[in-house]
Amino acid sequence: MFEILPPPLISFLFGGIPISEVRGSAIYSFSVNDPFLMVFGIVGNIVASLGLLLLWNILKIDRIGKRIVGKRLGKMIERFHKNHELGETIGLVVFIGIPFPLTGVYSGVLVGKILKVSDKKIICACIFGVLVASCIMFFALSGFVSLFSFLT
Repeated sequence: MFEILPPPLISFLFGGIPISEVRGSAIYSFSVNDPFLMVFGIVGNIVASLGLLLLWNILKIDRIGKRIVGKRLGKMIERFHKNHELGETIGLVVFIGIPFPLTGVYSGVLVGKILKVSDKKIICACIFGVLVASCIMFFALSGFVSLFSFLT
């Protein structure tokens, strides 16, 4: 199915899809023996985060999140936000960057909006988090490929 599309576009699309994000793009890039294609996946993931941030702003997701977490927890979040803005941004970078299930820019932007982190900080956290995730995936996959080629 993907054979009709050029490989950079496929990598870009894998980077923008919620489940795979930059991790799926990295796996695709190594499967076609062109790790440079990860750059297109990184760009696709960052573009997806910007679109998602715009969507969450239109839907006013922070108001919905405040209703979900309740008044008491909402006040605790606001108190935490006043004292730990830098910690929230670093936490978002780590949350987006570590390649675990249900982490990435889609859930990172949602968490950032619920925690009332500014849009600029969310964008910075997304960019750095995607770069961290792509570095982790690059080194993990290149080590795996080296090990596999060594064993065969």
